[in-house]
Amino acid sequence: MYAVCDKYISQNFIGYDKEGSSVYFSAIGNIDHRGVFRSANKIDIFKCCMQVIEGSKEKLKLQTEKLKTPVTQCIFIYDMDNLTLAKATDKYCMHLYFYDFSNLNKIIFLSFII
Repeated sequence: MYAVCDKYISQNFIGYDKEGSSVYFSAIGNIDHRGVFRSANKIDIFKCCMQVIEGSKEKLKLQTEKLKTPVTQCIFIYDMDNLTLAKATDKYCMHLYFYDFSNLNKIIFLSFII
């Protein structure tokens, strides 16, 4: 089931900005949310999201060592193309989008919505 999340949930590392912060891209609007939630359980989806977060923390540590200056934040770009009101208000999607990642406000530097 965990392979379903890796395959169908778009969370890609792009690179680094000029200050060394990690940049991630996610095409949220093109995901088949109902299909993902029917194929995988909430725990697997949560683990997939946490894997990206843990990976971003590791990248921050590596950039801090490489640049010899503290790099403590990430940039996330969300592509909401093809996200309809029906998809956005679906109860399964609400769990995914509005999950309380309250400890992440220290990591996220910028969020862009396209």
